[in-house]
Amino acid sequence: MVKEEDRRNYTKIHNLRHLSDMYKLMPLIDWSRFFLAFAPPASHEYLRSDPEILIAEVDYLRRISKLLQSTDPRIVTNYVFMRFSSKWEGEMGEKYEDIKQELDKVVFGQQQKLPRWKYCTQHTMKQMEYATSAIYVKNAFDQASKNVTLELLDDLLGIFRDMLSTSDWMDDQTRAAALEKANQMLPLIAYPDFILDDEMLDQYYDGLEVYENDSYSEMLEKVERWRIDSYFKRLTRPVDRSEFRTFDGTDFSSAVVNAYYTWPTNAISVPAAYLQAPHFHQTFPRSLNYGGLGTVLGHEITHGFDNQGSQLDAVGNLREWWDADVKKKFEDRAQCMISQYGNIKVGRVHSN
Repeated sequence: MVKEEDRRNYTKIHNLRHLSDMYKLMPLIDWSRFFLAFAPPASHEYLRSDPEILIAEVDYLRRISKLLQSTDPRIVTNYVFMRFSSKWEGEMGEKYEDIKQELDKVVFGQQQKLPRWKYCTQHTMKQMEYATSAIYVKNAFDQASKNVTLELLDDLLGIFRDMLSTSDWMDDQTRAAALEKANQMLPLIAYPDFILDDEMLDQYYDGLEVYENDSYSEMLEKVERWRIDSYFKRLTRPVDRSEFRTFDGTDFSSAVVNAYYTWPTNAISVPAAYLQAPHFHQTFPRSLNYGGLGTVLGHEITHGFDNQGSQLDAVGNLREWWDADVKKKFEDRAQCMISQYGNIKVGRVHSN
């Protein structure tokens, strides 16, 4: 198993194998049958070609295979049923919701269920991110905020590039690669433009047919089937870094209050819902916007160069572009800051 301290090291969890290697690691499962069962027919030829796959935890698969062989089948069956029912607990009726709520109360301290309207809203947002984003942007977002944010981020990236250019601890080769990464950093701000075009949005959801007389569970199954099909289609397409997606590859939701850096695509994402008071408003003085949203954006920029982001190049490929001596200097300077702020106390508690 990969140690906890190594989980931010991509070379430790970036294990390229072929699909056929899964049989050697976990022979209990007929992997060909497994993948062909839920992959769309258009992807079957690709799967039969024994494609390369990425396995984060090779040793985990070996260990779980041994564990399954030594575990009572009844326990395994109960575990699978528990995971299945947990996935669908919100759709199985109030009786099962109440049972799940009792578990959540003990495990997470959640005292009561979400109101049904809030659960349905959150679930719809999670299942159809772009469609619900379009509703939010059209009804609750000031379009001018997107342009102001793009200008702000461009200013911050310019200042960051100036800092890189004058950093005396970097050699020329590493500095050039760092500047290239800063230049290639994508701003994915507020929403993708296509969601405001109903025809283009319908085209995106092509293949998803939901009808008024469908039951709730039928709708969910159709959405899940469509989502899986779309993931498999992306397997054989060139990567489009400009697509608005989260760091785990799911669709971007403009109605989420969050901001994040996506390592595999070298992109900064700021959903529309984040662009509001108190930390930002397009009518605020620039000083307030720089102090609020600017602080967040500056933080996200640095993720492209921290101990995770520094392992990936300007377009998100896993590549060592730091000179060894430069990396050592960076780590020494980082440790200096850790030591400095780690010694500051608020009362008896360390601030970091």
